[in-house]
Amino acid sequence: MQDWTILKVRWQTCTTPLTMPPVLIKAHNELDKAVDLAYRPQPFTSKANRMVFLFELYEKYTADLFTMDKKKKLKSTTSKTVEKNASK
Repeated sequence: MQDWTILKVRWQTCTTPLTMPPVLIKAHNELDKAVDLAYRPQPFTSKANRMVFLFELYEKYTADLFTMDKKKKLKSTTSKTVEKNASK
């Protein structure tokens, strides 16, 4: 699994953010290819395009995340209040 390869290589080489050995660069590139294929069959033309695509996808899937939670909590609280008042 590519993600564990990156962690293993980082642990073995104890690199700083400014230097990366070729084996770590290779592991990152392999992970990028695996992520690319998970989302679409054609490769991204640049790392910037990959990031834009992934962030747009993230925004799409998380846009209503907090508003939906608030609606569910409100509905749940309202239902409990109605049930409590009905049993009195």
